Amino acid sequence: MKIVEATWERRNLGRDAWEVTLEREDMADVEKTLAALHDARFAGAYVCVKMPVGNLKMLHALEDDGFRFLETQLSLMSKFKADDVVGQCANADAQMKFVTVEKSEAAWERVISKIEPEMFDTDRISLDPALGPEIACRRYQNWMRDLFKNPKSELMLLTLDGREIAFNVDIVEGCVRHGMLAGNFPEFKNTGYGMALIAGSLEKHRKVRTMVSSNNPHVLRAHQNCGRVVYREIYVLRKFVPEGGVEKGQK
Repeated sequence: MKIVEATWERRNLGRDAWEVTLEREDMADVEKTLAALHDARFAGAYVCVKMPVGNLKMLHALEDDGFRFLETQLSLMSKFKADDVVGQCANADAQMKFVTVEKSEAAWERVISKIEPEMFDTDRISLDPALGPEIACRRYQNWMRDLFKNPKSELMLLTLDGREIAFNVDIVEGCVRHGMLAGNFPEFKNTGYGMALIAGSLEKHRKVRTMVSSNNPHVLRAHQNCGRVVYREIYVLRKFVPEGGVEKGQK
């Protein structure tokens, strides 16, 4: 079991936050695992648990203990050569192009300011009735500011006739591009341009790794159509622990 104080979430949620990752060996003893999740330091906090898929006994025990299922995170990686699939998914106007944004605070902040609550309507924070789109928006804006500080980060814009359609933030390590965050700007949602965003990264970098939520099946299918396969799946649950500590069945 890996327990991390999620300091990055505290500023978004306005309360202490913890992220707990359960390993396969934690699945063997449900009561022991639940006892560890009743740690006094979690009192009054938002606790996010990530666990391997397939163990419904543990999943149901967590739900009985007050955790709520949010999503399955699907990790994807490039499997097929770009030449084999890019023709199927590069449904883009010839005038479309990718523009790398200058690595300056002002340039990134201009793009960050364009992020609006309705952009991430499949995000687990946005969908959570206890949180919502406004908090999700703030969360993604803060995340981009953190990514800016990473020397290996790169921000790109997909443009068409001078209009900015979508953005994409990656961490580039050698020939591998790790997709961190991407989205269409509100006026271009549900237009199909997201496919061009994915296809473009496939053409530029043959080795891509990224993560998609089960709440976003359209993007998952787009990645799969562009030759990427799922290599890991993780259940994600959350609990708002009362100030007095963890009590079984608390919501």
